[in-house]
Amino acid sequence: MDFAIGGYLLLIFGTALNLLVALGLLVYGIIYTSKSDTCHQSIGIMMINIPIAILYAVIGINII
Repeated sequence: MDFAIGGYLLLIFGTALNLLVALGLLVYGIIYTSKSDTCHQSIGIMMINIPIAILYAVIGINII
């Protein structure tokens, strides 16, 4: 039970951290327009993890 709760908290903190990084990349891409394409690609790669995170959340909720 503690393992499931710890994993769920890790998921929540990981989501918050990923959102901060995505926001930082977006701001960096706006400031340095020459790096805009690279920043958007990096954000796109990070967004691939969203379905995996949703799957982990569903599994975690069902365990609890």
